[in-house]
Amino acid sequence: MIKKYLTKYPLWFTIIWMLVVVTYITVILTNQNILIMIGGVLVLYTANGFRAWKSERNLAIVSFIFTVVFSYILYKFLML
Repeated sequence: MIKKYLTKYPLWFTIIWMLVVVTYITVILTNQNILIMIGGVLVLYTANGFRAWKSERNLAIVSFIFTVVFSYILYKFLML
């Protein structure tokens, strides 16, 4: 079942997705800074935007908008 799900997406996107999930688990277990998780969200939404650009243009645009929103949130947290 997992193989069927993971073959729908390109290999580079699957690798990025897995790295972000491993980062989330590590941050949650070690009580690290939440800014690392926001950075993971930025990477994931940017990768999703590039992945979906050809076939699902609206999803790609929404992903890039979320990237800008989370970038602003990250900037505000870093300025505190």
